[in-house]
Amino acid sequence: MEKKIIDFLETWGRLLGAFAMIIYQAIANASIINPDFRLATLPTSENARLIIWCLIIILMAWEILKLRSKIISFENNRPILKIYQLPEFSVLRVPPRNKLSTTSANPIVARMKFYNQPVRMSDNSIAKKVAIQLTAYDINWKPIFNPLNGIWSNEDDVMDVLNLKEGSKQVDFEPNGLPHELALIMKYREDQNCYVICNEIFAFGDLMYPHVEINREEFYLRIRLIPTNADAVEFYFLVKNHGIDAVFEMEEYQRDARHEKQSKKTTASLQLNRESMDEEMI
Repeated sequence: MEKKIIDFLETWGRLLGAFAMIIYQAIANASIINPDFRLATLPTSENARLIIWCLIIILMAWEILKLRSKIISFENNRPILKIYQLPEFSVLRVPPRNKLSTTSANPIVARMKFYNQPVRMSDNSIAKKVAIQLTAYDINWKPIFNPLNGIWSNEDDVMDVLNLKEGSKQVDFEPNGLPHELALIMKYREDQNCYVICNEIFAFGDLMYPHVEINREEFYLRIRLIPTNADAVEFYFLVKNHGIDAVFEMEEYQRDARHEKQSKKTTASLQLNRESMDEEMI
């Protein structure tokens, strides 16, 4: 949208500048053809009107160019949130007393990182109080449940319930390239279904909150990052759940304006080596 405004202002600025030059050239040509021609020889009202219009056009062109410069400066300094690292698997350690008899192993959690990369760094480049909104859709793009508030997690190699619970609902993204991590989805190997990670799951010892349970082999997940001082940005992933005794995969997708699958952009490498995962779970 900003680019369209800049292009519009630039076009009109050039048109007005060209129009002013045409008027100036016409007066100059008239002076060459008729040496006796002078602006002073025009009727007073016409002379004044011509001078005023020339000044108005020049001033308008100047103001448009100044406004364009301000918009470009704003565009270059605004925060731009991007994916720093595609989803990865890790183990989420749940206290043994909280597990069910059917979930002896720790669940697997998908985590990914985002960062802020503006064109130019300044105080205005900080993405402030960035909140997360997670929404799951079925394969026909129908919402499975209402949007959920996600959690910015601590960047530990092994995540446990305590540090996940202490994660923030909002964080500031400095324009320094340092990432912030987000916990997305978890799954017990013994369970058929996945669970979206949100604040409500901590009311359940095993984190298996029924409202965020997804019992589909494939579904879409929308990740919406919402700063208070910039436009929200969205990322979409296709999640493939391979059922009991298996992990899941996530593929990043782009969507058109009608929320249809358009083209696969990148495939996240989420298939873990089973032996290494089993070693971590012990």
